[in-house]
Amino acid sequence: AEKRATLQKLYGDLQNGLALDALVDVLDSTVEIVVAALGRDQSEFESFLNSLDSKLAFFDSFVRDLNHELGQLVSGSEHLDGGVNQQLSAIRDAFNEMQGAPPGEVAAGDVKQLQRQVFANLDAVAGLLTEFSTGQVHYVAALEARLAELQAEVAALQAESDLARQRIVDQRDKLLRDSLTGIANREAYELRLADEYKRWRRYKRPLSLVVADIDLFKNVNDSYGHAAGDKVLKIVAKIMAQQLRESDFVARYGGEEFVFLLPETSLEAATLAVEKVRRAIEASPFKFKQAPVPITCSFGLAEFADEDTVEAVFERADQAMYRAKRDGRNRYACQPGESA
Repeated sequence: AEKRATLQKLYGDLQNGLALDALVDVLDSTVEIVVAALGRDQSEFESFLNSLDSKLAFFDSFVRDLNHELGQLVSGSEHLDGGVNQQLSAIRDAFNEMQGAPPGEVAAGDVKQLQRQVFANLDAVAGLLTEFSTGQVHYVAALEARLAELQAEVAALQAESDLARQRIVDQRDKLLRDSLTGIANREAYELRLADEYKRWRRYKRPLSLVVADIDLFKNVNDSYGHAAGDKVLKIVAKIMAQQLRESDFVARYGGEEFVFLLPETSLEAATLAVEKVRRAIEASPFKFKQAPVPITCSFGLAEFADEDTVEAVFERADQAMYRAKRDGRNRYACQPGESA
């Protein structure tokens, strides 16, 4: 039950989409659920997690580098401000000194000297600006290169996470599908039954359950071999899935036994649906090695009512199915009620 609840939560997370910061936790849960259930593909998921770890390390390195580059830009800006202020202060001091000289004491040579000093200070400012500009180009180019790397890493991580998500969905589908017949298995039936039961408890809309069993299946195995038995199971499962509505649910419960869940279906309406399936199975022209093999099924039906539990309804349907077999097989029976 705990594994089933975790699986349902994980599937919901995958459908709703994942934030990057939740991805590692979800993948950890996936590894535990899927690998524990299937006993394979562990290395594949571990490889993805290792790849994720390396990319997170890259992001951390990128942030550190970005802080360093920004620090360099700030430092360069402070150096520029200090240098320019120093040169401008020298120019101001030179002008103040000349302006403070007594009239008639300022010679032509002093003016020339002031001119040379001002030009030198301005050249120094120009040099500082050039140096700062060159540094900016370098840092911006470095940042652009790192950003390009980051975009590539994010794109790769997104592709890997999409692939991992799809693999998880595929693995879940395998967990809930019968490997022989291709229809839902008992685990899937338990999940769907829980959902339908909650819906029935809330809205009290009609809900019927059917238990079906292939008649004399042991004789098929004994007379024709297990390969023939497997083929019969596949044929019966296919017919059931084809004859029921898209809103209905059919699963292989175990061995030669199947279960239907028929939402929005009263017991009377369920008998019509089951009779349609019964006739289709009876009419199937099954042959094994050119020998005709008759296939029939017996069905037991029960409808949810009052304060029913899923166990009580299944028990009624199961007992009805055995009554149909006692009454001659290849028929359905309702519990309580008549067989037909």
